[in-house]
Amino acid sequence: MTDERKAYDPMADVKTEGFLDEDSAQIISQLIAWHDGRMETLRSTADTELIRLQIRDGDDLEISDPKVIEGYKLGIYVAEQLLGDFPVSLSE
Repeated sequence: MTDERKAYDPMADVKTEGFLDEDSAQIISQLIAWHDGRMETLRSTADTELIRLQIRDGDDLEISDPKVIEGYKLGIYVAEQLLGDFPVSLSE
């Protein structure tokens, strides 16, 4: 005997009826803006030849070793790939 129940889809009504209430649209808009900001931060920090980290005691740690910077940039690339494009968009 197979189980033919469908998985719960919280967006089912939105998909079939094609609308969002104003609060939901605002939340999604804010999430998109947050995601875009994170992606921009990642992209801007990847374009560096010097890494400056702020330590808790107020001192800065500067890293200029090319191998460490290469690893840092690889980590940024992986983060960008994992975050990817935001899976939801809004249109009128």
